[in-house]
Amino acid sequence: MKMPDSPFPVPFCPLYPPPVMQLEDLQSLTQQALSEIEAAPSADALEILRVQYLGRKGKLPEIMASLKDVAPEDRPAFGQGANAFKVQVTGAIQSRKDTLLSTATPADALDVTLPGNSGQTGSLRA
Repeated sequence: MKMPDSPFPVPFCPLYPPPVMQLEDLQSLTQQALSEIEAAPSADALEILRVQYLGRKGKLPEIMASLKDVAPEDRPAFGQGANAFKVQVTGAIQSRKDTLLSTATPADALDVTLPGNSGQTGSLRA
């Protein structure tokens, strides 16, 4: 039986399970994430990448969910790779965040010599 031509490689169907992530895929995903994190131009872009890779609907939960589909003899290595992914991405995000915050321009810095915002004292009569 020939599959009809479709823009999708494999249709979603219980008969066609999604492809299982391999250790090589995990390593290439780690390298991709690290390169994107190093290229992040701002703290906001870095936060978007953090959510994309480590958030609830990000890549890390997908990796952990695919652990059950990996062959039993490959699970220890894949689990170690998943933990290494998490540690490397978390560390890269933290170091990039520290770098971005340490190179803040003086315009972004807080000027402690300016007068503070004084609130209104008292209340209006009714």
